[in-house]
Amino acid sequence: MRISIAQMNTCTGDLDRTAGRIVEQSRAAEAQGSRLLVCPVPVLTGPDPGGLSESEEYFLDLSRTLDRLAREAACPLVVPIVVDMGEGITFEAVLVRDGKVVPLRLASYLSALSRSEAEESDEDPYEGPVEFEHEGVSFGVAFDYAALDDFSHGAGDVDVIIYLPFYCYNTDDEASALGPSVADGCFLRDAADANAWIVCAGPVGGYDERVFTGGSFVLAPWGEVAALAPSFEEALLGCDVDPVSEGPLAEPVQMASYQRSRHLWDALVLATRDFVGKQGLPGVVVGLDGTLASSVVAALAVDALGPTRVHGLVLPCPDDASAADARTLAHDLRMDVREAQGAGPLASALDGASLDQDLRADLASALLALRAREVGGIVLSSEDKTASALDPSRPCARVAAFAPLGDVYRTDVATIARMRNAVSPVIPRGSLDRLRLPSGLGLEDIPGTPESRLNELDALLLLHVERGMGLSSIVEERANPEVAAAVLERVCAGELRRRSSGVPRPIVSDCTLSERAWPIALAWHDRVRPDWHASAGGEQDLRAGIEAFMRQVVDEGSPAERPEAAHDPADLMAFLHDFAQGGGLRSDSQDLWGQGLFSDN
Repeated sequence: MRISIAQMNTCTGDLDRTAGRIVEQSRAAEAQGSRLLVCPVPVLTGPDPGGLSESEEYFLDLSRTLDRLAREAACPLVVPIVVDMGEGITFEAVLVRDGKVVPLRLASYLSALSRSEAEESDEDPYEGPVEFEHEGVSFGVAFDYAALDDFSHGAGDVDVIIYLPFYCYNTDDEASALGPSVADGCFLRDAADANAWIVCAGPVGGYDERVFTGGSFVLAPWGEVAALAPSFEEALLGCDVDPVSEGPLAEPVQMASYQRSRHLWDALVLATRDFVGKQGLPGVVVGLDGTLASSVVAALAVDALGPTRVHGLVLPCPDDASAADARTLAHDLRMDVREAQGAGPLASALDGASLDQDLRADLASALLALRAREVGGIVLSSEDKTASALDPSRPCARVAAFAPLGDVYRTDVATIARMRNAVSPVIPRGSLDRLRLPSGLGLEDIPGTPESRLNELDALLLLHVERGMGLSSIVEERANPEVAAAVLERVCAGELRRRSSGVPRPIVSDCTLSERAWPIALAWHDRVRPDWHASAGGEQDLRAGIEAFMRQVVDEGSPAERPEAAHDPADLMAFLHDFAQGGGLRSDSQDLWGQGLFSDN
């Protein structure tokens, strides 16, 4: 059977135009002999329509769009949709075939429900695999890694797994790059263990703060790539899938290894291009001050939009070398540029030597806003994740509408800047060497170069933000206790400034600072605890006590004795934390330890 993938970049809710494009893709696929066309998750509804999913009018238009596809598509389709069924976001895939629309997840659930009732099974039918038959081939549908693992562990016996990932690109997760990650071994075990072909429909494009990088692929069970779509662009990928073949392929695709810095750069370029383009904006304004971050944002913007749509404003710089680097950058990028000096009373006030740093930043923001109004565009912020975490906590006036580097640590900013210069040296050497470190954290007492200190600082932030570690755990990773304490205190104190800013930024990490939010008014302070891991004893007793208590909750007809509270409260709280993260307290299951701290896995 020939299967095609429509790797499309669309705008959320542009239902009529997108439906027309899907029909066109179906005709092209049918002309190539395809018997099924698969679309990626965001194609119709975006990855998360938010409150829009509660609109009855929107849902009605979505239904009419699916009806149109059923009438006009030239070949059968699998089209994912994201809806809110009253209990949060649900990812569904509809099969459009023979003039009918079948929601596959719902159909699989109803089928499993009828079987469980007939067999008097206690299994949750909604947790079962999503499967369907098409022209004698059995298909499974997976939306995430967990569902892929289920098929790998025998949850369903299928010939082909249609993989519809809904997560965006993440620099901490190579597999989120999809196709390029296969060369490094990603997805190979899934295909082999499931003994099934994997047809991965990779989304491409920027959807608000999420960016998807494409890379759709078809993977044979024995580990050869049968077809691969390019990253960062649209494509119609067709491939012959033979469920009875045992390989090898006549012409397998030769894969190049995943390059993290290059992929990150291209992802940020794509995110910037779509954020501006999908809103119909004519251009952007970038403040130039010779710093590394401002130079990288300017280069990103030019790569995304072209030099004629990027307008630079050279701001007052701390020294002549920084100003010279800012002008050199603008010249080498061939972008439109103006000088802030002499641009009116605001610029004159900005030249005042007595201004403090916050007021200077406010005046610079006002000048950028005026320039953006002139060109009809938006201001791009040069703030990176390190600055967002550690800049002074007082709220400042901010006019930026998008921060391309807002979820990228400064260490990675330097890395992608060097990578970009390897293509063409547009970022001045002085800007590359100008690695500003936040003051007042004790970083100057750490031995090494400014770059090594920056690496240690960003590693500390990553442990705290992405890995969720507290001060004691971070110090155990051999971090400087005084520096670690100062950094965590600064991060916590900056919550008001971050929330008052609220500038959209591409999500490219495991956890953004918005996701790891702290209360704005917080009196609690973390500290190093010498007895953090003093004893691991009593774990089995704790398990027995909690298990006895849970059995009492589950078994309403058994007045079991309440277990004695003989355990350290700190151990109990730690257990409850891990148990909740592992799946929560579920009293509707007989397997109390299927997930969480005491899992048998």
